[in-house]
Amino acid sequence: MDAAAAKRAEIARRWRRRNRERFGPYDRGRHRCAEVLRLAQHRRHQGRLDFEPDEVVADIRDDPRRWTARAIGQRLKLTWAERVELHLTTMDPCDISPAEFKRRKRQRRILLTRERSRRYRQRQKAKKKTPKHGPKSIIPRHATVQWSRTYRKAALRLRFLRVQGPAHQRDA
Repeated sequence: MDAAAAKRAEIARRWRRRNRERFGPYDRGRHRCAEVLRLAQHRRHQGRLDFEPDEVVADIRDDPRRWTARAIGQRLKLTWAERVELHLTTMDPCDISPAEFKRRKRQRRILLTRERSRRYRQRQKAKKKTPKHGPKSIIPRHATVQWSRTYRKAALRLRFLRVQGPAHQRDA
């Protein structure tokens, strides 16, 4: 590992430690509570809040192991459309079966991966179209592969002619 990579790794370690001290380890219950509040805010904005968010959050915090993703989805009557729209990841929708949920989740992941790959390919294509440097020189100065005999001969001839000067000056 070179010095720059070691330095980056040390910085990442320090940030992870700082975040762990600041926020604690990842807590799925806390994440679920945040998503419940986000769903409540969305439904309140639509004017159809049909559950008490504080009660749900208190229940999840009291016994997080009891409240599975499916149980929370059933209690909140979460739909697939809401889950997708709000990017909720810790709750399962109640309007479709678990098998259908698994199928749709996989289908959505494939679709998003394809879209991400397409955007990446477009960026790579755009990078290739825009030249970084001017026109290439006749003699590559820092070739990474060994030159063939023909190129070496041509390079020696060019160097020799540069040292000698132009032909019309040599004859005079």
